[in-house]
Amino acid sequence: MDFRTELQPKDLQIRLSHDQKIMLLGSCFTEHMASSLERFRFSVFSNSHGIIFHPVPLANSLLDLLNQREYATNDLVQSNNLWVSLNHHGRFSSANQSQTLNEINTAIGEGSAFLKEASLLIVTFGTSIGYYHGNEGHVAANCHKIDAKFFTKKRTDISEIVGVWTTVLSELITQNPSLKVLFTVSPVRHLREGFEENQKSKAALLLAIEQLQQAFPDSCLYFPSYEIMMDDLRDYRFYEADMIHPNAQAIQYIREKFFGAVMSKETLENCNLMESQIRKIEHRGIHENAEQKERRIADANEAIRRILLKS
Repeated sequence: MDFRTELQPKDLQIRLSHDQKIMLLGSCFTEHMASSLERFRFSVFSNSHGIIFHPVPLANSLLDLLNQREYATNDLVQSNNLWVSLNHHGRFSSANQSQTLNEINTAIGEGSAFLKEASLLIVTFGTSIGYYHGNEGHVAANCHKIDAKFFTKKRTDISEIVGVWTTVLSELITQNPSLKVLFTVSPVRHLREGFEENQKSKAALLLAIEQLQQAFPDSCLYFPSYEIMMDDLRDYRFYEADMIHPNAQAIQYIREKFFGAVMSKETLENCNLMESQIRKIEHRGIHENAEQKERRIADANEAIRRILLKS
């Protein structure tokens, strides 16, 4: 007797290997996926503008990279004695204007160079509920605790999401024709807006991605992170105490499904071989001295290096 329905993602016909570069952009779930890939020694660049949940500022962040935009003082505003950019996450904010600009422009420069050589771009949409700033209606990537009276909150139309991403994808493919773009929807629920609104928000994201796949069938793919969480795991034991965020066990499960969908058999075998060596590095020896610890880590790294050389 079966007590759950297991979701088996489609083979996405991507064959990732360790000599390829992977860029990730999007919500906090993106950070988990990037960490998993980095753990297995993939070349990764994530979130050039910090964590962003909404697809419109996410698209704008890619345009910044494609155009190698350089931010200036008039692109910043002050909030709580910090200089911030409404196109960026709070990790770029500081009390020093020059420092904020330097961190922003350095990340754009690095991200722009990486994107040109990337084989795969993974984009995680979190919510379609946007905070539109000022009279121009610019969707903020982050509100930075600025007074709510300066924003209008509304769910973004599917057509607006598709429109801005059509522009971005056209330019992406022009600059990097071999790039594959893998969309996914974050399994993190935005329950602050209510259960019904969260479902409508996620539905808008899914429908927008479907239209983008239809418009760019050779470049755009979809991985069902949201569906695995909702319909496969489907149990509060796979959530953190807040009952909103997936816990470590759920993230590992989704990661394993993802690896199986995008990696070659050889790459998966190499990851399995590396796992024991990575655990040696992560191990916290209670009774070893500094020299023993250094030797343990060095030996494990050397074993990983030999695995990668054979791939």
